[in-house]
Amino acid sequence: MPENFETILRDECGLVTDRPIIVGVSGGPDSLCLLEMLRQAGYLVIVAHFDHQLRPESSEDARMVEKTASRLMLGCHLDSADVRKYAEQEKLSLEEAARNLRYHFLFKLAREREAQAVAVGHTADDQVETILMHFVRGSALSGLKGMSYRSIIKTFDSNIPIVRPLLNMWREETVVYCAANGLRPHYDSSNDSVDFQRNRIRHLLIPNLETYNPKFREAVNRMSQSLKGDYLLLME
Repeated sequence: MPENFETILRDECGLVTDRPIIVGVSGGPDSLCLLEMLRQAGYLVIVAHFDHQLRPESSEDARMVEKTASRLMLGCHLDSADVRKYAEQEKLSLEEAARNLRYHFLFKLAREREAQAVAVGHTADDQVETILMHFVRGSALSGLKGMSYRSIIKTFDSNIPIVRPLLNMWREETVVYCAANGLRPHYDSSNDSVDFQRNRIRHLLIPNLETYNPKFREAVNRMSQSLKGDYLLLME
């Protein structure tokens, strides 16, 4: 566990130890790492898994998450939906449709369980990818600063925040953490598909940019921190 993790949970995410947190767990290394780190830090966690039904083996992920929660003696809630059908009906991209259905499930559960927050396993890699997605779209400062440790997404709930405690950890660090703590993540084959914009940025754009600057990801992360300070100053 990173030395400053509990400080991030308390000061950046605004979490307390005596109220439950809904943890979105896909079964991959990022979300399993987040779940275990919160549990070891003494927080009350409730596992939530949403099956997007986009892969034949997706039900196996749900069973694995349920089994992991049972082994850790944690409450677990599962839900699923045909994301592809929903995307066609609503004329949305698969990425947007999946996010909408997943977050509706997580925040509905948070309200039912009177949770203080919904926690997701976004890492520093996700931060870099998100900033590049915003940059390609021509975002303003609010998009270029990237994601925050704690924010409100009014579309899903105007009171319950979403928290991202792993924003200072790289994806490979979560893999190492899982291995060190006996957690066995499932590999999502859809992460390799370049049909999705985020994956194209991850597998094609970033490696290309790293030929210009081998530490490109670290540079974008530093830029994000700087722009967050600028954004807060402007807001004040």
